[in-house]
Amino acid sequence: MYNWMEVKIKYQKIDEATGKDKTVNESYLIDAVSFTEAEARAYQILEEELGCEFIIKNINPVNITDVFFNDGDIWFKCSVVYIDVDPATGKDKKTKVYNLICAENLKDAEEKLAKELSEVLIPWECKTIAETNIIDVFPYNTEEAENEGLAPISEIPAIYCIEIDRSGLPEEDMVLHHSFNKEPTREEILKIIEDEDCGYDDNYCKFEYYKVE
Repeated sequence: MYNWMEVKIKYQKIDEATGKDKTVNESYLIDAVSFTEAEARAYQILEEELGCEFIIKNINPVNITDVFFNDGDIWFKCSVVYIDVDPATGKDKKTKVYNLICAENLKDAEEKLAKELSEVLIPWECKTIAETNIIDVFPYNTEEAENEGLAPISEIPAIYCIEIDRSGLPEEDMVLHHSFNKEPTREEILKIIEDEDCGYDDNYCKFEYYKVE
């Protein structure tokens, strides 16, 4: 089970046209189950890939179900709807997922997606395909982890999303992400909210939390 993080970086490189330094912004998809691991893997992988210093601007979990590696230079995000029958009601049940596929162009992405999903047993429909700004994708590699002394993926803390509804106050709602070694209790979540100084009040606010898959 992959857990994808989008890592956005920036660095300086020489513009071949002008001979001057220019700022480059790039995005990479890295398999990691915590922000700390995503950051560590980004530095480990990209320092070798780029051969220069860079700054990590942002790290965000992304909702990607499957990544299809193929020949091509462009990563496309595909919105796919699977249509199954709900056994309880007998009615159609639609489930939307997002896939990422590498291809040469939009038409190539459509053809490759159809090939990748050709053996799916239930009906499906591709709703949208859009080019992304992702440069490369790095899945978790067990051999790499062993060589670098990283913990097995099953031993790394899981990320939980905490959604704070402050509709009873003039402040805007908030979303936090935090890693836990096991399923957190309500008291542990409240402690995180207090530490983040979110202005939480039980009389006017409520929160929900769930594991980021």
